[in-house]
Amino acid sequence: MITAIKKIMVIAAALVLVSWADNRGDVEQAAQKITSINAEFTQTKKMELLARPLVSTGKFYYRQPGSLRWEYTSPVQSVLMLHSGSLHRYIKTRQGFVEDDTAKLKSMAVVLTEITSWFRGTFDANPDFEARLQASPSKAIILTPKSPGLKKIISSIELQLSDRPGVIHRVVIREGEKNLTILEFRNIGINAEIQEELFTQL
Repeated sequence: MITAIKKIMVIAAALVLVSWADNRGDVEQAAQKITSINAEFTQTKKMELLARPLVSTGKFYYRQPGSLRWEYTSPVQSVLMLHSGSLHRYIKTRQGFVEDDTAKLKSMAVVLTEITSWFRGTFDANPDFEARLQASPSKAIILTPKSPGLKKIISSIELQLSDRPGVIHRVVIREGEKNLTILEFRNIGINAEIQEELFTQL
């Protein structure tokens, strides 16, 4: 996000936008300078069988090397916390938050581990995907599944790069031709101090 006070600052910011993501090496180097990220998000899930998209909102916190808090605030409150390789999920009920210990956490752990690796600028850590830098119409990292079996589930993952070096502001997960999930981040803060308790306590 470009904060422009004077015209010269707008020009300077534009030059940064052009230069920082010219190649994947620049993207990864910029991401490695980030120690923490916090943001609000909107998740939109579009499916062929649904008349209207499913929209959820929330906020997340990330701290190097792999701590993540993913909190849904609407329409259903839930919290996922990944810290020191341990994942916990809590769902809000009438009696308060209740921990979910179902097998679904295994797949969630895989997804959250992928997200933390993207924040670190490690886009090719998963051997199941091929990563490439897209220059236009917008700067993005495109992850494409390698195996035919995985391609049936996920067509591609597009990580759209923010104007701010090292920051991803939008993720588009295409699941076949007509189903997709979009994550849009706003009010992004970087390198703020985040206490460990946020990843271990409700």
